[in-house]
Amino acid sequence: MSCEEFQNLPLEERDAADITLHRLAQNKSWRRCQQCRRMIELTQGCYHMTCWCRHEFCYSCGAEYRGGQQTCQCAFWDEDNNTEDLVTQSMQESEQWAWETFNSLPMIMDAYSDQERSQLALIQRFLAGGFSLSDHPPYQSPPRCTDSYVDAMKDLHQLPWLERFVSVISDNYYEEYIQ
Repeated sequence: MSCEEFQNLPLEERDAADITLHRLAQNKSWRRCQQCRRMIELTQGCYHMTCWCRHEFCYSCGAEYRGGQQTCQCAFWDEDNNTEDLVTQSMQESEQWAWETFNSLPMIMDAYSDQERSQLALIQRFLAGGFSLSDHPPYQSPPRCTDSYVDAMKDLHQLPWLERFVSVISDNYYEEYIQ
């Protein structure tokens, strides 16, 4: 899905964090650059905005500046606007939005089965450095093949590679070899 297709989705079909951000942008009167669609926030100064893409426009009405000249009749800046309050309030709401997105993480984790959570924990421990090559015991030859062993190996080859990786490592792998 492209960014444009996502922007055309109705609000109820978007992610909860995106809806929260969209509402915050509306409440804070953030503006979107007409050229690159990047969000712009006025924290201080006048209404003459220059986006990262070098597009110039009036923050108040969105009218384009031509040759650095204002094309609208808006005031150059809002005399009634206290920029310090605007910055403080904006930062508080942005932080609140960031924390609200983390509130949905327990719901996401609840969607995983116990086995998936166990596998994710093993992978996270592996990526965090919980395993090392020095933890391995000396080489031991594999047990003699039996029918059950061959069947288990056949089953193992039918699993996706990540599940194979995780299923080979026991849950107590790290604890067993640090003793």
